[in-house]
Amino acid sequence: MSEKKKTEKIDLNLDDIAVVFVGKNEIVVDINQKGCMLLELQKDEVVGENWFDVFVPQSIREEARLSFHQLFEGTSRKGHAERRVLASNGLERIVSWHTLPVKDENGEFTGAILSGQDVTDHKLAQERYVRLASFPAFDPNPIVEVDFDGNITYTNPATKKVFPNLAEKGLNQPFFSDWKKISATFRDKISMENSFGREISFGEHWYLQQFSFMPIGPRIRIYAVNIDEKKKAEQALKESEEKYRSLFENMINGYAYCEMIFNAKGEPTDFIYLEINDAFEKLTGLKREAVVGRKVSEAIPGTKEANPEIFEIYGRVATTGKTETFEVYFKPLTIWLNISVYGPKKGYFVAIFETITKRKELEAELNSYNKRLEEVVARRTAEYAQANKKLTKEIMERKKIEEGLHFRATILDNLSEAICLTNLTGVFVYANLAACELFGHSCDEFLAMDFFYVLQLEEAEKKAMMDNLLKTGQIELRVVHVRKDKVNVPIQLRLSIVQMIHGKFIICVIHKTA
Repeated sequence: MSEKKKTEKIDLNLDDIAVVFVGKNEIVVDINQKGCMLLELQKDEVVGENWFDVFVPQSIREEARLSFHQLFEGTSRKGHAERRVLASNGLERIVSWHTLPVKDENGEFTGAILSGQDVTDHKLAQERYVRLASFPAFDPNPIVEVDFDGNITYTNPATKKVFPNLAEKGLNQPFFSDWKKISATFRDKISMENSFGREISFGEHWYLQQFSFMPIGPRIRIYAVNIDEKKKAEQALKESEEKYRSLFENMINGYAYCEMIFNAKGEPTDFIYLEINDAFEKLTGLKREAVVGRKVSEAIPGTKEANPEIFEIYGRVATTGKTETFEVYFKPLTIWLNISVYGPKKGYFVAIFETITKRKELEAELNSYNKRLEEVVARRTAEYAQANKKLTKEIMERKKIEEGLHFRATILDNLSEAICLTNLTGVFVYANLAACELFGHSCDEFLAMDFFYVLQLEEAEKKAMMDNLLKTGQIELRVVHVRKDKVNVPIQLRLSIVQMIHGKFIICVIHKTA
């Protein structure tokens, strides 16, 4: 009996199972409707084709072919196997095949019937489930699920590593602090979109806990992430902010952060004080509450009319961002200011200033003195052009003295403050005349002395003072100094650490107190 006649007696028409009869020569003899749907071909497009060459993916073709022929040789057992087939669109489908060899009336093998179901969607869903299920297991962060009765229903391996006693202590573990409040939140709002997080510490470690509602169960899932580095960064930022805030508040120069106001033509018309420091109040006499948040036209009326050049400079810097430095007589407050202004961002500027009124007064006085001196010298020169060499020498010596006075007056501004500079071991680098006079020594004597010896500090006091200074960067002291002439002088010292090219130094500003 021929293969075709043999297969005519086999009913291949099963509604939900694909059935293919493949001859021993690998040629498709027959296929049912379900099989055609699986391959997305008509029956006449399948029958007569080599099953393995056309409908089996190349990656498994030889393996499937070998298994097929071993079936007839008795070296391969019939049964189930999941194999892929190629559909007409080039996509692979996974089929759970059952292979049954067929014999003719003489007992010779003529081929095999392949019957199977398309399990592609099921396998893909299963693979996706396995893949998704593996995420928590390999996640390095703790993942915990708890039902509304407080029973822990799942913990991933990372949880057992980070919180080994979680299952033992249950809700008594700090991991579940405020659990009643947390669970109540989810009971009231059962929704997949309902989630929230919190930061919590366990000893020296910090974690961000993210709570989410899981409808299966239902349960609450807790995802914990270590945020130690974030906390360290926040602490470092806080310390940095405190450090610079202290520097900002204790700096000698005045500081003002302002927003520039322009009209429709782009011309500066006003500006708002956003922030000032303590030195601003001291140098201008204006109180913080009367300045911050207000326009300059409100805080200091008449500023634009009295000093229009300030608006021009501030507006230019707020627009271009380029730093400018200038001196100005600020008429509304009748003070001279040396101002450095820069633009941190467009439309804003920062002004850092110091009062130079005393220096300007000294310069004016010095200029007047020089002018009178020049007049005297010119008159004397005209009157005594024929004077003897002795008179000429006296005039030259007088001129040298006057130039020395001019030089000293120029470099020693603000003579009311005693200032000295030492290295960290107390060796003087510089002292102005006011400092020497305050301690009752000549400048040569004073500079040859040790700063800590001048303060008459014991070794323990010296060490405590230096430790505090190096830690904080700035300290203030009140002491009673015994001058060279044995007179007791109460003084106040402000010591600050400054960084210079050659290292760290101590700058000391000294005031005589009552």
